[in-house]
Amino acid sequence: MKKLCLIADAIDTQYAGPYTYASMLIPALEATRPADWEMTYVHARPNSFFSGRNAWLVPTTPRFPGSNTYRRLVRLPALLRKIQCTVVHDLGHIAPFPRKQESYGKVLTIHDITPILFPGWHVWQSRFMHRWIFPRIVARADHLITVSETTKNDVARVLHPAVPMSPIPLAAKKLPAPKKRLLDAPYILCVSTLEPRKNLDMLLTAFTALRKNGSSLNLVLVGKVGWHAKELLAKIQQSPVRAYIHLPGFTSDEELSSWYAHARLAVYPSLYEGFGLPLLEAMGAGVPLICSDIPSTREVAGDAVLYVSPKDPRELAHAIDMLLTDSDLAARLQQKAQARAAQFSWEETARQTWAVYEQVASMASVKR
Repeated sequence: MKKLCLIADAIDTQYAGPYTYASMLIPALEATRPADWEMTYVHARPNSFFSGRNAWLVPTTPRFPGSNTYRRLVRLPALLRKIQCTVVHDLGHIAPFPRKQESYGKVLTIHDITPILFPGWHVWQSRFMHRWIFPRIVARADHLITVSETTKNDVARVLHPAVPMSPIPLAAKKLPAPKKRLLDAPYILCVSTLEPRKNLDMLLTAFTALRKNGSSLNLVLVGKVGWHAKELLAKIQQSPVRAYIHLPGFTSDEELSSWYAHARLAVYPSLYEGFGLPLLEAMGAGVPLICSDIPSTREVAGDAVLYVSPKDPRELAHAIDMLLTDSDLAARLQQKAQARAAQFSWEETARQTWAVYEQVASMASVKR
């Protein structure tokens, strides 16, 4: 019997893409598990998600400077050797791979490498970790999974890994049926962490122009506050249209479903994405969508959305106005979006991921 161990800290510590990836992939892997594999999990905090699952809780205690790094690069590898895994897969970035040679195969999922590509968007701890530690972890992996061709190309260009890379696309989170309307006014929706690379400054500028030109729209920004958000939050507070901007924060799936269901349209203005899960969520919900014309959004959305430059708020304002006034265009995009979103499934993501595990397990057995 082969044993897969998933490093699932993202379930405990993340609230954005890595959390959705881990929380949706794990059940899909369980549902498609081959008969000759068993699964176990390692995570950082008490969490009901792991109830009934074979899981190892390894908290970061006691707390001291560098305790999280010590946990990942000393305590976790010791545990993984003890429980005799065949394959270890870290679902986040900073994997517990302190050395190249181990008794198990090592798989790492890379969501993006923005701390390397755009260090100014990140706090110093993330910049340091990705500049000095992350490349060494990548070099010690046996197989890399990326969430898109875009991320694969970035990793190949910047880190030059000497191991196989598999771009395996994600899928939308399955949301419950929408319930009550949460805002009794017409609104455009943006689901995004509040941080610089999400380019919400441009959306705020375009929205302000629309309001000044007589629009009755509101703007709803759903997502938690990320790093370097102080300037954006100050702009929102000082905005002349502040009364029409709503910040519900990180919401439950039930609330998120309602926000999508009643939105006139959704906007995704990011400067960079590794994949862009909210794109698929909006498309699956049948919400007409405008997004930045960047490689990852083209890869995910195809021709099912309206593209704008990520640096032109006037173009964005025009696109919003066009979608609101051209019902035929909006209906065509809705139809295309739902068809496009249906092409992505967590079952297929899991199937491709199991294929990676089988390949790595074969390599590990040869090494032994």
